[in-house]
Amino acid sequence: MLIEEIFTGEVGTYNRPLPVANMNPEPSQPQTPPITQNLTPQIHVSRIIDWANAIKQGEGADPASNNPGNLKYATLTASWEATKGRQAIDGGFLCQFSTYQQGFQALCNFLTLGAENELVAFHQARTLQAFTEVYAGNPPQGYIQRIADTLQVPLTIDVSKLL
Repeated sequence: MLIEEIFTGEVGTYNRPLPVANMNPEPSQPQTPPITQNLTPQIHVSRIIDWANAIKQGEGADPASNNPGNLKYATLTASWEATKGRQAIDGGFLCQFSTYQQGFQALCNFLTLGAENELVAFHQARTLQAFTEVYAGNPPQGYIQRIADTLQVPLTIDVSKLL
């Protein structure tokens, strides 16, 4: 049903039909809402910093070295601005960094490369337990479990899941 709207202005008269709402609508069937997918994006959060902090707690590194992960000096760590620090108990030399931030970033870089399977010595060490055994050499009792507990993950998690 339409009614006419009449507008009179300076220019003239304007007529146009307007829709009129039906005052007696017929009952409609309830509509089922369409099936929708959960469109909330899954946000992935890297656990590398958490992993580095867990290692830092277990390593008990000398604060003067600015090397919270007790990383060993090598060509790779030298590329992250490490210098040769004091001799390590289990051989080689520990890294010395100018700042704590450099040392912590180097640890995060190392863990990232390990999780990406880019470190030759870690190719067969894909679980947190195996990775940590290679990383720490002969870790003290409870060291690996404390890292897993801190991260709230099983020892068997593939380290690539921490990326």
